[in-house]
Amino acid sequence: MQCGRLGESLRGDVPGTACLVVTSPAHPRQTDDVLDELGHGGMATVYLGTQVSLGRDVAIKVMRPDLAADETFVSRFRREARSAARLAHPNVVAVHDQGRDGDVVFLAMELVDGGTLRELLRERGPMPPHAVRAVAEPVLDA
Repeated sequence: MQCGRLGESLRGDVPGTACLVVTSPAHPRQTDDVLDELGHGGMATVYLGTQVSLGRDVAIKVMRPDLAADETFVSRFRREARSAARLAHPNVVAVHDQGRDGDVVFLAMELVDGGTLRELLRERGPMPPHAVRAVAEPVLDA
């Protein structure tokens, strides 16, 4: 597959055609295929991807372009990656890599099957206290 730069491909919204050339010192020229959008939040959009070198699915978190132009936000994003990478806990996703592809700032992370807390709240509404505790305790254990 011939693919362009990640930012160009994502802006074109063509699932399965984007790729990410990771330029981190640990994995120079590693390629990840970007397959589909999984969701978005205040700072970033998360895409389903495949880490081609290892043949595994990953979540690729791409910082919003307006924030990627601000070094304060980029520093915060990188700090998030370093903090998460230091944790080895079943309730925290593993960070595989972080870097920049031109103007695109990203994290490549473990892909976790299932929905988000936001989706759960939309479907079921406010959670009773015992359910909040059941969700919060494993996170706080990390």
